[in-house]
Amino acid sequence: MSYGGYSAVFDFSKYFYNFPTRQEDRPYLGLIHPRTEEILAYYGLPMGLGNSPAIACRGGQAFLRLVRESCPLFRGSASANCWWSGFTFEATGYDPRKGFGYVLTNSRGQAVR
Repeated sequence: MSYGGYSAVFDFSKYFYNFPTRQEDRPYLGLIHPRTEEILAYYGLPMGLGNSPAIACRGGQAFLRLVRESCPLFRGSASANCWWSGFTFEATGYDPRKGFGYVLTNSRGQAVR
């Protein structure tokens, strides 16, 4: 965060588990408990499954698109302002005055201050 600035944080607790799995896929996403031999299945997207990050990312990007379309305050071009910013092609580097994370800019400068 920057001095006098605004910040928006969306905290999705247990994010992967918010995406339900189809009932016909659950037999392939399950396991048998080693002691009770009970059959257990994931009803939400399991962590560690190869496609889980891609599916969850698509959902998150769709949510962010809705936020940016419905609220003019969050429109603009996002650029990273963090430790790894200096390693990108733009090589903008880190500017502590802008806060840590992604910074939205528009034609008038910083979109959110």
